[in-house]
Amino acid sequence: LLNFAANYLCVGGRLVYWLPTTTSYNVDDLPQHPCMSLMYNCEDILSTKLSRRLITMKKNRNPQADEKATCKITEAGLEPAHQHFADKYWGEGKEQEDGESKKRKRNKRKTPNTAKEESDGEAENQS
Repeated sequence: LLNFAANYLCVGGRLVYWLPTTTSYNVDDLPQHPCMSLMYNCEDILSTKLSRRLITMKKNRNPQADEKATCKITEAGLEPAHQHFADKYWGEGKEQEDGESKKRKRNKRKTPNTAKEESDGEAENQS
């Protein structure tokens, strides 16, 4: 994302994005690019373990050919707090219930149309 923004934003343009993370967040978790500067880093707490950060960066100059985005913490061989966020959010390693994962159940939420179709189907089966 930062490499794309560095190449295609106008100088002075801003990149704004949400970064999902955990409470173990550190400023070194943020990706950086040599031609982009951090303007704002605002936290939105979602729960006792999870939050998201609204990151705003400004393009200061055009990139040189060899400049790429980096992340200090991954260069040190560590994982940033946002690594595998989806697994942390949805509960990595939880047992499956009745042979069906919670992810599948989450995708099978009833809408008014599907609830009506199910009740119509039950009525046909009873007659």
